[in-house]
Amino acid sequence: MANFQREMKKYIIVFSIIALLLSPFIYLQVSKKFISVSPIEMVEVMQGDVEKSIVSEGELRVGNSKIIYLPESFFTEFQVNECKIKYMAPEGKTVDKGEDILQIEESLYSDYKAKIENEITQLTASMNGIAEDSTKQMKDVKLALENAKIDLDIKKIAVDQSIFDPQSTHERMKLEYRKSELAYENALMNYLNLRRSLNEKYAAYPARMQELLEIQKTKLPVLYNMLFLRSPFKGVISYKLNGNGLEKGIGSKLTIHDNAVLMIEDVSKLISRCYIEEDSYSKIFRGQKIQIKLKSNDLEIDTTISYVNKRIETVEGKKCFAIEAMIDNTSLNLIPNQTTINTIPLGVFKNVIYVPNSAIFLDKDKYYVITDDGLKKEVVCEEGNENFTLIHSGLTPGQLIYLNPSSIEH
Repeated sequence: MANFQREMKKYIIVFSIIALLLSPFIYLQVSKKFISVSPIEMVEVMQGDVEKSIVSEGELRVGNSKIIYLPESFFTEFQVNECKIKYMAPEGKTVDKGEDILQIEESLYSDYKAKIENEITQLTASMNGIAEDSTKQMKDVKLALENAKIDLDIKKIAVDQSIFDPQSTHERMKLEYRKSELAYENALMNYLNLRRSLNEKYAAYPARMQELLEIQKTKLPVLYNMLFLRSPFKGVISYKLNGNGLEKGIGSKLTIHDNAVLMIEDVSKLISRCYIEEDSYSKIFRGQKIQIKLKSNDLEIDTTISYVNKRIETVEGKKCFAIEAMIDNTSLNLIPNQTTINTIPLGVFKNVIYVPNSAIFLDKDKYYVITDDGLKKEVVCEEGNENFTLIHSGLTPGQLIYLNPSSIEH
């Protein structure tokens, strides 16, 4: 019994020593104040001036898009009901200003040209026929008029000579003269009426001929030129029209009511569009300086804000407003849809305490750092810029904290 008691005292003493050695570790684990860390870089809490800025991720968008239509005048001026597309620039092609992007089948031009030429030929034949017929008709009528005039003159002489004849003979000659006089007046009226009728009939032909020749000279070249649509500016071809996915291609028909062809995106000017949270709305204005960094190639561009949307939108659960900045892309080095990092400077925070952004982590709606002795410490902070966070309470200048606590097991 005495031996058993001695052994038990021995085990109790050993267990007590082990428990004493482990107690600090157990205490810190239970209180969740101790953080097990691996060798990680630490940074000193700093004090000084920090540049204010807002940073938001966005993307490049096309600055101007234009839907290209076949002009309505093409249909109205040339009496075209429909036409077919012979050629269209392929989607995604970059075209220069003035470059052909669409061609209509030439048969439409050929048919219109043949119609004009046929009418000119028929009109020329009609004019020649009228001239020949008019000459013949006028010759016959003029001959009848001249014969009536001669007969009238003869009757006048006979009347003059019958003055010494018996009274009845003289009266008969006077009646013959009157008859010839009426025949002459009738022949003269026929001559004048025919001449007027022929002139009126013929007058319309030269006017129409002049009109056709003018069409042949001026409108035919216009029609031929209108078979080709040319790009109004340098851009990229897109078949997405009016946002409804409408597409046309070779062989498609166009009418005056369905004359939209394609869309050209003007890539010579691009827009970086991003969203800013609503609490910064009063700080942002048009013309404000903004630095844009392209995520894909680290190219940095300094420009100004060109547009501030006054309508608040909900983006990822946050109330935001959109801003845009125009970027010159005449060299075509930039590609639409590239991701942009947009930084808007807002001045300087004077003499503040600050740490790198990566030293702060969020846990259950509160912000913390890990101190150099492994303690998890709550801080009150505010975003400063894309690199630093301002500390209002919880840390002092010169204090060491871990730089990347998010990678530490805690």
